[in-house]
Amino acid sequence: MISIYGTVYNNFDTVDKTIFSLYSVLPDFENRYELVIVDNFSIDGTWEKLLKIKTQLKNLKLIRYRSTRGEGRLIALQHTSGDQVMYVDFDCVFDPIFGVIVNKLSRIIIKDEIWDFGPPLRVGFALRETALKVGWRNLNYGEDWDFLYRAINMGVKVKYVSVGDQIKNLRDSTLKHGEYRYVTGNINYYLRWLHNKYDMVRSFKMTPAHALNISRNSNLDFISTLILSSIGSFGRRYLHPVKYSVYANTLYYLPQDLGLSRDRLFIVWEDINFTWNAIKNTFYEILKREQKIKLLIEGYNLVVSYSYKRDLTPKHKIDTNTK
Repeated sequence: MISIYGTVYNNFDTVDKTIFSLYSVLPDFENRYELVIVDNFSIDGTWEKLLKIKTQLKNLKLIRYRSTRGEGRLIALQHTSGDQVMYVDFDCVFDPIFGVIVNKLSRIIIKDEIWDFGPPLRVGFALRETALKVGWRNLNYGEDWDFLYRAINMGVKVKYVSVGDQIKNLRDSTLKHGEYRYVTGNINYYLRWLHNKYDMVRSFKMTPAHALNISRNSNLDFISTLILSSIGSFGRRYLHPVKYSVYANTLYYLPQDLGLSRDRLFIVWEDINFTWNAIKNTFYEILKREQKIKLLIEGYNLVVSYSYKRDLTPKHKIDTNTK
């Protein structure tokens, strides 16, 4: 059995779409899979909707517990019963290729490895004993990066599935699917936003020097990150932020390595200005193996895509001698 676990809070508009999307793309869902969901006492009808879905799906396990995302994932993981486990966000829908990949990984997964599907939407597939060995920290933001970082430090191999366009995020803050679903009013929203920023700098082990090199949406975003990273790293020395360390120690697999069509290749590396040195050897290796590649630099991210599959015209050339 494969246990799929995660957390929800005020996911009324998306949780059913996620569950039935998984049901549609994962083969033999009712017999091979179980869903374990921790609800953080939703107030928008999510819990009632889940109870209704439970009458249709016998393999749905529901728990109510007031928690952060990280703590909620740990509780959900502890209540799984499958030998293999996979965490997902319950505000996404999945492409049929996702089911094909999970089916393949279920046959080759071994102890002390995690197959990662992100970024930008992280999904982690592992043996249950491996996931429990790593566990989840009590964080509201960056808990997935922290999970992978600690896994690597424990000797667990993180393997990346370089296949894009398989998970679509339904989250939209303006429609109260995103962070707005946690709060009422703008003041509470910005207080939560600030708390998440602090969790980010803690989970990413960021210093002010790192903060200077990440993408930002606004001056407020930049200034708050700079201040909070100064507070969070006070008295500590972090050579590299977590995201850099995870990229540098990840094993990258191309679609054909998993028996998939090579035109499925799609990789995103975030905050390329400080992660370039972490991924450049992998980047060059992919260029050697795949001649028909187009690149797209978008903001501070680097996207690698197989050329005849997607029409991605580079916005500018990459100077491989510099960042």
